[in-house]
Amino acid sequence: GEAQLAQNKPDEAEKNFLKVLALDPLSANARFGLVIVYQEQGKFDDALRLADEMSWLAEDFPQLHLIVGNVYFLKGDYDSAIVHAEKQVEMEPNEPAGHYMLALLSKLKGRNSQAEWEFEQVRSLLQKDPPMNSDRKGIDLLNLFSKKTTKETRK
Repeated sequence: GEAQLAQNKPDEAEKNFLKVLALDPLSANARFGLVIVYQEQGKFDDALRLADEMSWLAEDFPQLHLIVGNVYFLKGDYDSAIVHAEKQVEMEPNEPAGHYMLALLSKLKGRNSQAEWEFEQVRSLLQKDPPMNSDRKGIDLLNLFSKKTTKETRK
């Protein structure tokens, strides 16, 4: 499923994540994959429902907050998106993706000083641990939500 998401094949990824859930209904990783698939497919309510179920199964899964924040961002609910990005940053303060999302959302909300501070955090963290040198595995969350942002947000 993850390989198919990386190849931009969410429909095929969905089938494989559903197969995993049929074998292991408590699989947090398969649910996480489906949350991403449903986000990609624009099925935001399904993504949020699965994320809520997953939060009961895997409380310590900071990446979930990043994806849920992105789903809220795509729905236009920036306040809820900020809440989840903040939770992710609280759980993983040394990961740039949450700071990046907070920077984008702060900029959208007109909080320019906070946006600049968060962008500086991202730059600092990436200088300390560039993605190509990192031992982080799995889906590239920074690219996952940044490709969904508007051109104006990325400026």
